[in-house]
Amino acid sequence: MCGKYNRTLDEVGSWKRTEMQLRDEKAHAFAMAFQERPLEIGELAFGLLADNLRFVVANRNESNKSRWKTCRFWQRFLGAVELLKLHVPTPHNSLEDTQQWLTEGGVISAVKGFYFLESHDALGGLERVGDMVDRARYSTSLSSKLTAHLQRIDRTELIPYVQYDTKNR
Repeated sequence: MCGKYNRTLDEVGSWKRTEMQLRDEKAHAFAMAFQERPLEIGELAFGLLADNLRFVVANRNESNKSRWKTCRFWQRFLGAVELLKLHVPTPHNSLEDTQQWLTEGGVISAVKGFYFLESHDALGGLERVGDMVDRARYSTSLSSKLTAHLQRIDRTELIPYVQYDTKNR
């Protein structure tokens, strides 16, 4: 910057360039916070940085990294800023939404492709779909959706099977 503006380092002084990129709901939540406090954009940005990024000093005697001390340079950079926690509502999606994601996201077509290779003895070193399915486990989120669905259609006798195939049961 000194060369660009033909100034000495003493004239320019110390400066740091900081960039953040926010997308979707987080960008919207930040824009709403900025709308409420338009003259405090720097404070909002630093608060968001402080809430989402921390540089720490390693401590071999402490296995819990959240207890490690924050680096001094990071504390000086942020100053006494208040953490900015962006509220992004967690969308509730149903089993029907998951079904739509399977279809539109291409997952079903990928499975169809593997079945095609398998039926034409063209898997090479790839696994059979049945073997992958046998090892697959439900996420807790999907398990909850399946359980709720089974309760809705009065098929609760199947719930133990869902629970058995759920990760970290």
